[in-house]
Amino acid sequence: MKRLTRAWVIVCTLAICISANSLPAGVWLETHATDEFVKYVTKMTGAEPKIAPAGVCALKQGSARVAIGRNPLANSLLKKGILQLPEDLGEEGFVIKSVEGGGTRCLVLLGGSPKGTLYAVYHYLEKCCRVGFFADGEQIPKLDQIPVDGIDIVPPT
Repeated sequence: MKRLTRAWVIVCTLAICISANSLPAGVWLETHATDEFVKYVTKMTGAEPKIAPAGVCALKQGSARVAIGRNPLANSLLKKGILQLPEDLGEEGFVIKSVEGGGTRCLVLLGGSPKGTLYAVYHYLEKCCRVGFFADGEQIPKLDQIPVDGIDIVPPT
């Protein structure tokens, strides 16, 4: 297994935490956001991230976790005060943040609503991974690893 570098994570050690009840009341957007994240990370790196069901996010020491939307990992980080959301996040606002939680690095992509979570995923892909979404197609860079460290994005609402 490759060792982690300072600002990137090896994709094969990446797990994504989603909510087990991701379908009711429009929250299917968070499932779609996760599917999009997995699709583009796989295209960029050639390795498909593991999706862990709610509460099953433990990985080998030194790996990173990605929390997309409201799930037990994101809720735990919020409850412990490790992650804080702005009060004026709004329905379309989002937070993309690198945090340490339980001895493991975490990347949180969380919106004020499921739509905001989907926006967080696309923003991360564009700004942090250099994916381009254009009218005539996509530009998807080839990466060995994706960034997870040193990210703190809260766009103005």
